[in-house]
Amino acid sequence: MVSTLALIVSVFALGATWRQLHLQRTHNHKSLKPIGQIDFGDRNFSKHLFIYLNNFGVGPMIVTKLIFEKNGIKYEKIADCMEIESKKFMHVNIHSELINVILPGKYIEIFETKDPSYSDEKAIYNVESMNVVKRQLAEITLTVEYKDVYDNEYTTKRSFDWFIRHIKNTNDLTIQNKSQSQEKKINENNLIEGETSIQSFPIKKRTRLKKNTSQ
Repeated sequence: MVSTLALIVSVFALGATWRQLHLQRTHNHKSLKPIGQIDFGDRNFSKHLFIYLNNFGVGPMIVTKLIFEKNGIKYEKIADCMEIESKKFMHVNIHSELINVILPGKYIEIFETKDPSYSDEKAIYNVESMNVVKRQLAEITLTVEYKDVYDNEYTTKRSFDWFIRHIKNTNDLTIQNKSQSQEKKINENNLIEGETSIQSFPIKKRTRLKKNTSQ
């Protein structure tokens, strides 16, 4: 009887110990979990464009792979997706043979460019040249594969179509203004034609009849 109870107590104690170790391991994993996030930037009225990979977690973020997808084709480098010279923008390459680590609260630059024609003194820049860059970025989708110090794997994904949000609005606004301008012009033409047709009728003067006082 005593030996049976001792065996039961031992089994419960072993289960409690295993449960405690499991909870401790889960806590350790969560306390060192990285959280990757792809962020965009469009500063100084589109004079400065950038794409950052941030680590908002509490543990180191070990980046293993970057996958850029454009028109159904996957690339390892963003430079292979762009039709502009790679010298005109900064970018990062992830190599599998190297350890690419992002510490908590830090980031790496996936892409960054500034308008070379912009001058702080003149405060002018080439709008169309930057719009070309935005349109090319908008066709790309980035998938980031990374892991934590326990080799748990994670993935974050985001499309770059954010960069043409103002270009779309501008086009829609231009079309709308053009339509309103044409409608206003038609109304003005109709009004002018109406006034002309009214004025074309002769205006008859009414005369008062005088009483015949001779009678």
